[in-house]
Amino acid sequence: MKVVYNEEDEQFDVSDEGLFAQELEDDTEVSLAIEKLPQRQRTIAELILEGKTQHEIANITGLNQSSVSRAIKRIKTIVSSV
Repeated sequence: MKVVYNEEDEQFDVSDEGLFAQELEDDTEVSLAIEKLPQRQRTIAELILEGKTQHEIANITGLNQSSVSRAIKRIKTIVSSV
């Protein structure tokens, strides 16, 4: 398990982000769903595909890690419904 901490010292398990990135890459329907995401979520999904961690995504986007974590959860929910 790979754990990171956000600014509020909340713990996040990011060990499955690589698996999530692989799921995003492997499915054409998922790729189409990503294209329909709002810009912020689409950017985060693209950064996941590049192998970025939540911490790196937060630094790149200017969001805090909690916001990135919530966005990833929303993206996972949307993608899993495809």
